[in-house]
Amino acid sequence: MDDFQASRTGPLDPRLMPALVWIARLVLVLLALYAVSLILPWALWVLQVLSPFLVALVLAYILDPIVTAVQRRLRLGRTGGIVLLALLTLAVVVGVLTVAVPILISQIVAMVEGISAAAPEVIARAQRFLTEDLGLELEPGTMAMLDQWGLSQSKLMAYAATFAGGAFGFVTHAVTGMIWLGATMALVFVIALYLLVDFDRVSPMIDRAIPPEHREHFWKLGGRVHRELSGFLRGQLTICLCVGILVTVGLLMVGPRQYALLIGVTAGAVNFIPYLGPAVGAAPAVLWALLTPDIAESGARAMQVVMTLSVFLVVQSIDGWFLSPFIVGRGARMHPVLVMLALIIGARGGLGGMIIAVPGMIIARALFLDLVWEPLTRRYEKSEAQASPGET
Repeated sequence: MDDFQASRTGPLDPRLMPALVWIARLVLVLLALYAVSLILPWALWVLQVLSPFLVALVLAYILDPIVTAVQRRLRLGRTGGIVLLALLTLAVVVGVLTVAVPILISQIVAMVEGISAAAPEVIARAQRFLTEDLGLELEPGTMAMLDQWGLSQSKLMAYAATFAGGAFGFVTHAVTGMIWLGATMALVFVIALYLLVDFDRVSPMIDRAIPPEHREHFWKLGGRVHRELSGFLRGQLTICLCVGILVTVGLLMVGPRQYALLIGVTAGAVNFIPYLGPAVGAAPAVLWALLTPDIAESGARAMQVVMTLSVFLVVQSIDGWFLSPFIVGRGARMHPVLVMLALIIGARGGLGGMIIAVPGMIIARALFLDLVWEPLTRRYEKSEAQASPGET
């Protein structure tokens, strides 16, 4: 009896400890995932409610160095610098709304009309290519097969008209959404201005709240987050502007001139995900070169495709070799996959969630590197250094 009790109360077999530790970790991970599944709906709701304020905080963070520079250069007070920045921003926004937006809307409408008008011509051109250029003889059953597949000219015209109507409805919905977005961004900008008034007082408040023994490490980590966050946001926004301008100018030179601003704005906006803007912008431009009825000869069409692709290849090269290394820098760059992952996660919280997703990912990456990865690396290097003398 005593032996049985001793066996029950004795120490565990050391061979079982690793398995028990992994089981405990697995249970903790499952409990954490379950807790996240319970909290996630409420967190998304809170994110949607707070997104204007969080976006305003990001905007204030981006604009704070500009306000500080204006204060020093013009010797203005904090409020004076903010008012001057607000007036300049208002002038730029009014200029864009009065000049660029009407051009964008007209180019969208022209693209929709061009798609609906080009569909019959594309089928006729394909038939001429098969019969005249390749010398193929279309059997009588070929057109019947095309009819069966729903690709006859009449059906294509109907499809094109339906698509054009849907696209026009999409454009109308997009314009309405842009008005709502403009009102929301105006609210965000006003909140950001209020935050900028006291933005220079944030650091002293945080410093007083941090225990003295942790202040050095906190500000070291904060400096790292600041360098990476400010470098990526300001640098990537600058690169987006440069890519948009370069694509627009290039397409104005080689074509399609009538859609140059639309494709340039799209490429610049999408380039917030590094290196993706020129690739996305190239697709509609090359499609235009392949399908436009303005070019009759196949040789001229091939040359147009080459020239259009050359514009995007040059812009991509300028972005990869000059803009990103010198504007963003190596330390602040994020892998495009991380940016897309952040945007996908942030999309669950709406537009505001997408805007704050990338800054959140940058902060999370900096925290992970400082608190997890680098301590593990130092521990591994230390263990390797201790083991190397014994091996020799």
